[in-house]
Amino acid sequence: MSRDSEHKPIGTIRTPCPYCGFKTLDDEASFCSRCGKPLHTAALLVRRRERAEWLEQIQELGTPGEARPTPNAGELLHRMKADEHADMAENGNADLTESDSGSQQQSKKRFRRRTMAPAYAEASVSADDADNPERVRRRRKLWLPPALALLLSVILVIGVYWQDSRTNTRVQNLQKQAERMALDGNYSTAEKLLQKAADLRPSSTGIMRDLDIVEQADRLDEQVKEAADQLESGQLEQAEGALRQAQAAIASRQERLFEPVRSRIATEGARLAVKRISKELEQLDSVPELADRLQRLRGIQEADAVQLRQRILDLIVETGVANAEKLIKSRDFSAAQNAVNEAQNHAGAVQPLKDMTERIKAEREEFERKEQERIDSALQYAYNEQLQNRTAAVQINDVTVSRDGSGNMVVSGQVESKATRGIHTVQLEYKLVNEEGTVIGAGTARTKDKATIEPGGKMEFRDVHSPIAGNASVFITKVSWYVE
Repeated sequence: MSRDSEHKPIGTIRTPCPYCGFKTLDDEASFCSRCGKPLHTAALLVRRRERAEWLEQIQELGTPGEARPTPNAGELLHRMKADEHADMAENGNADLTESDSGSQQQSKKRFRRRTMAPAYAEASVSADDADNPERVRRRRKLWLPPALALLLSVILVIGVYWQDSRTNTRVQNLQKQAERMALDGNYSTAEKLLQKAADLRPSSTGIMRDLDIVEQADRLDEQVKEAADQLESGQLEQAEGALRQAQAAIASRQERLFEPVRSRIATEGARLAVKRISKELEQLDSVPELADRLQRLRGIQEADAVQLRQRILDLIVETGVANAEKLIKSRDFSAAQNAVNEAQNHAGAVQPLKDMTERIKAEREEFERKEQERIDSALQYAYNEQLQNRTAAVQINDVTVSRDGSGNMVVSGQVESKATRGIHTVQLEYKLVNEEGTVIGAGTARTKDKATIEPGGKMEFRDVHSPIAGNASVFITKVSWYVE
């Protein structure tokens, strides 16, 4: 027995805590004053009853009564303290073990002592209670009600704990199922599962919070589905407005279960972009505009987007070829090649653009060849024209020689312009020859002074020569003129 137990006053019983070993001063205490754990177990209740009976026997030692065997007070006190140490050893407290309790034989003796009836019981049964069996039965029945009450309490606690554990397990399973459904985008099923969990645990703030989040995600999902229906019916403006609202509502949400909604918004946004661009293609007729729509489709991997992207590329090629053909007709080959190069920057070196490049090259070479021929022809024509204007601009018609009333020789005739430009001041030098071929005179005939003869025009010329004898013929030896 420890030193503290030896000096403890007789009659004061300290109940040790079965958890921390602390001994409370109040024998009637229900909870430990140090750790707060319950002190009343079935064994403690029985022992307390025994100790109460021992105290009752001790108090009867000094009271005169009938002649009966008197219990040994020292033995009763010794057994009470030994039983108290047995309680402490049973609950794992080594402080209350006796100094000489190291051997295994003494531990077995103490265990047998705890299972034996108390000393006062042996004395009482042998003397007083032998004549009063009813009292013995009454004493034995005193421990039954508290023991049954304790047993029922334990059964009730175990039942409540088992039911609570089962409910917790079911709630956790419902939450896990709801999480899987929500992450798969099946918010309505997740909402039903969480509602079942909330019915089982109506006071759980976590379940109610999860249920509220799932309801919000479900509303956003329904809004996105409505926008998808509007896209199918061609209501692009309404669908765009609904998607913008859903995007704004989900922008600040970081929960994982909003990922399916975010993914649907992205998908419907891509569909909206595809439909809008497809509708705009009818009004586009330039490569830069088509290239801008092609850029908007970059990163969209839907089947409709892939088909629309190919359609835009085909339109870029067709537009580039058409623009090049127009420029070829206007003989602007450089601009035509630029149009082809612009289309190639977006559509690549596809065969139609390659063919158009070859065509532009051939058309350019043919045009340059013909242009050179034209230039050469023009130069030749200009040279011929210049030569004609300088050497063959005048044709002489109806040259005659006659005499006037005074006997003078009159040389006259007509000049016709063969020049390409106007000429004036035509001078014709002539000689007069007699019948023997001898020159008998010469002179110069002129047209009207400063009178212009247009190309193809005609004008008279005339000159009067002094009289000569005999007949004479006239020969034009030189013609000169001025070209305007």
